[in-house]
Amino acid sequence: IVFSGTVKGSSNTTSYDLSLSTSGSGITFNRSVGGLNERIGILYVSSPGSIVFNDDVTVGHLETGATGRTYLNGSKATTTSTSSMIFGNDVVINSTNFTFDSTNSGALPSGASITFQKSLSGDSSVVVQAGSSGVVKFQGPVGKDYLSASSPLKDLTITSAAQIEISGGAVFTTGAQMYSSPVVINTSAAEFKSTLAGDITFAKTLDGAQAVTITTAGNTRFNDKVGFTTPLTSLTTDTPGTTYINGGLIQTTSTQTFNDAVVVGTAAVAPATVGVTQFVSTTNGAITFNSALDGNNDVAVNTAGNTTFNGKVGFTTALNSLTTDFAGTGKTYINGGLIQTTSTQTFNDAVVVGTAAVAPATVGVTQFVSTTNGA
Repeated sequence: IVFSGTVKGSSNTTSYDLSLSTSGSGITFNRSVGGLNERIGILYVSSPGSIVFNDDVTVGHLETGATGRTYLNGSKATTTSTSSMIFGNDVVINSTNFTFDSTNSGALPSGASITFQKSLSGDSSVVVQAGSSGVVKFQGPVGKDYLSASSPLKDLTITSAAQIEISGGAVFTTGAQMYSSPVVINTSAAEFKSTLAGDITFAKTLDGAQAVTITTAGNTRFNDKVGFTTPLTSLTTDTPGTTYINGGLIQTTSTQTFNDAVVVGTAAVAPATVGVTQFVSTTNGAITFNSALDGNNDVAVNTAGNTTFNGKVGFTTALNSLTTDFAGTGKTYINGGLIQTTSTQTFNDAVVVGTAAVAPATVGVTQFVSTTNGA
């Protein structure tokens, strides 16, 4: 089925629904579908072949069936009522920029949920706007195609949503990822990956009883609490790049491994104490800093397992204070040659010092320095 012209509804206040299904061949829309003044209510399209939208789609509710693939070649899919947008099949974006918008360009600020039940892929800068009430659901991999081959988006930006749910195991882009709403990891371990050093930013909370891996040579930013409502299973960041922790809390049930440099900032949100950054494993997970740790904050590391500092602590910007807890049989291993704070250092567990592998600490010398009169 091929629609060569525009597909539109009535120009009066009445919306008409359109349902299209084929058993074999695909369905193609070569021009725009619907419009603000050319109303289509529910648009449902299903085909085991290809569903192709070569222009923009503006309808009350948009839904595709579970088979075949949907190709989006326009610039925007918009819903004009407080009804959801559901892609039941694999989605491929072929345009340079694409926006999924359930707020009717801001006219409906509450928005509605936007769901991708299978994969979302394509070399495109993607923006998702679901409003204050809508939930963005990635139930399949993002940046992988229907064969699970890598096909990263260019960028991904979630500008508004009540919540973002990641269930497909992967979010791959070549550039940046920005999550402006709370993120929940469901059902499987998740990797957030930028292949070309894009920044990955979590502006709000990150929760979920799953292992999370962040892979980028750019910056990783946690601007709110991680694992407060539901601790992550584990958290791993890669090298190079820098991880900025501004929410005051990283909490897991198992390990935390920071392979890039870590900078702690001021906790701007409760319940983390303002000025204190806490790294917590609720069991005996090892907490490891394989590169530098800096920032003018109080830092507390709490685990019944081992805490390891393999890089300098407080060299570029001295911590305010550093405290490790006493629990279990865990130890604190200091292998970077320097622990520097402006105030106190309190090690409640056993401390083992190793060889300083990095300048400017003298090889074989481990320094504990308070720049004031900290104990």
